[in-house]
Amino acid sequence: MGTLLDVDRNKIYRILKTLESKGAVEIVGGRPMVYGATPIDQLLTRVVTSKEQELQQLRKNIGRAVETFYSNIAQVNAIQQKDIGFRFRFIEGYNNLVADVMRVVDNTKEDLRAVVDKYTFYKFHRSEILPRIASCIERGVNVRIGIEYDPSIEAIVDAYKGGPFTKYYNSGYYPVYLISDKKELVILLETGNKNDASESMKSLLGFWCNSTPFATRMTSMFDYLWDNAISPNK
Repeated sequence: MGTLLDVDRNKIYRILKTLESKGAVEIVGGRPMVYGATPIDQLLTRVVTSKEQELQQLRKNIGRAVETFYSNIAQVNAIQQKDIGFRFRFIEGYNNLVADVMRVVDNTKEDLRAVVDKYTFYKFHRSEILPRIASCIERGVNVRIGIEYDPSIEAIVDAYKGGPFTKYYNSGYYPVYLISDKKELVILLETGNKNDASESMKSLLGFWCNSTPFATRMTSMFDYLWDNAISPNK
């Protein structure tokens, strides 16, 4: 077989061992070892038996998973009963995500901070989130947006009164998030191909919470980016 296939003899033995472990071949001779194909009816019977065992194990795992799920829910409910003010939830779906971000933006009374990478910036632009954020200035909200620098977005930033309330930060991994009045926090998690700027916001998953300690930590990260902003050469 090795000669006919031009494959190393040791590799052939490894392949045959794998087939043997799957029941597709059997040892029928001594040295050098001789293998024979398992009769097709026996092989199919073994495959069916193996799949039935996998199905039984899967059913057991589902039962354990359901038990774990309800156990975790009970723990979360217990925590929330102790601290009624704290909540968190995931935001799935394009319309729900945009609506939640718009709500947070519209409800901001004093201070709105956002960190946006260059890919999500285009999504904010197309979904009307960015101009909605810019409109907060007219209500007297202190708006600040840190944007990952890319020459291709400068013109769009400038179109949204970009100078007064935006700064650029160097490329690097930072989460995309918004903080409203240091109370509400929305983090956007990328689930699609981040390098494809043409993708819609359907590739994003939102995480909302109103945990003050969490929002405070994310505010500190924002302040660091803001204080160390770069000035691109125009």
